[in-house]
Amino acid sequence: MISKEKGRIYFLESKRLKLRSLQSFDCSEKYLGWLNDSEVQKYTRRRNQTSNMQDVVDFINYTLESLDFHFAVFL
Repeated sequence: MISKEKGRIYFLESKRLKLRSLQSFDCSEKYLGWLNDSEVQKYTRRRNQTSNMQDVVDFINYTLESLDFHFAVFL
């Protein structure tokens, strides 16, 4: 089992996929657009929810303080 340290950036990487712990610089219009995309939401627990930039900032700040792992996906 891995214990999370606050402030540390975690990476998992394969040939086709990269996972990185969420960071404050992930807060962007692009991320917000993805979060509010109805096609994306079909496959998440966020169905029919709309977020604004402050919601994204608050969530990322929460993940930075949390001992839970929250990863950003990069293809």
